[in-house]
Amino acid sequence: MYGIVDDSLSYNSNSNGHSLWSLASQKRWPNMWGMTGTEDLGGGLSAVFRYETGIQLNTGGSYTRQTWVGLSDKKYGVLTLGKQYDAAYGIVPFTTAIDNSTTAAHAGNYDRGTGLTLNNTIKYQSEPIANTRAMLFYSFGSPDSGTTNTGRGVGGNLVYSNGPYNLYLSYQSINGTTINPATDIGVHRMFGQNFSARSFLLDHSNVLGVGAMYRTQDLKVTATFTQTKMAFHNITETMSSYEVGGRYNVMPDVIVQGAYSYSTMDQYKWDVFAVSSAYLLSKRSQLFTTLVYQQTGGDGQVAVLNGESPSTTNKQLVLRVGILHKF
Repeated sequence: MYGIVDDSLSYNSNSNGHSLWSLASQKRWPNMWGMTGTEDLGGGLSAVFRYETGIQLNTGGSYTRQTWVGLSDKKYGVLTLGKQYDAAYGIVPFTTAIDNSTTAAHAGNYDRGTGLTLNNTIKYQSEPIANTRAMLFYSFGSPDSGTTNTGRGVGGNLVYSNGPYNLYLSYQSINGTTINPATDIGVHRMFGQNFSARSFLLDHSNVLGVGAMYRTQDLKVTATFTQTKMAFHNITETMSSYEVGGRYNVMPDVIVQGAYSYSTMDQYKWDVFAVSSAYLLSKRSQLFTTLVYQQTGGDGQVAVLNGESPSTTNKQLVLRVGILHKF
């Protein structure tokens, strides 16, 4: 069994027109608990499974994150079936913004950079070849996948690791994902239409991701680029996001990190600054502070950080002080 739980005292400078104090969980990292299992079948082959549930700490609620079963071979890799992460999940180690706080995700999380799962998915993960791992997935679209994708999804990624140097490349296409431009990214006009605060299904969303990371024991420097092409009724919108960031262990028990991201789509733009610090009480527990600020630019556009209610202006700031524990 394993898991992560965090909770924090949170301040939002403008949530639907007023400042807001609240308790906010899974805003540092996603909260979860899970179980994994392995059975040795001989000859380097094993049966494997994972069950992982998300936790809403302040309400006691829960939701399924990933559930899968499959076979793992020491020579040929791992084949799994179930609810699983897509190819874009591989960018998580390469983005310091999300390492600061999930609130700092790129605009609307439309590039799926925080790590999202798909129902009814087959996934293959290779063993390393020339310091490179490959992943491929296929998700069957069906009505019962409405919370993730009503249409099919397909994609893959490559991750190269050689000492402190790491590179990442991914591409995926998913049909039938849901967006709400007003509450996701603070805009009311998209695909040549005016939208009120309502959700609708995209025809498809194609996401390209590129990342680079230099990492030592005390230092981590990252850079990423993502491009998300979304289609609705044969009209396409393209969002591009650029990010740089870094993390440094000031002392064995003190970590500081920061990141800046810039996203664009048509006339709209999003600037996001994120900084955080952590004091390690032990290997598994920490006290943390995070500050995330977004400023937008575009006709009628308002700020809205990931997981927050929209601001009534083009600015929004979220400050948190909390505790996190791993088990």
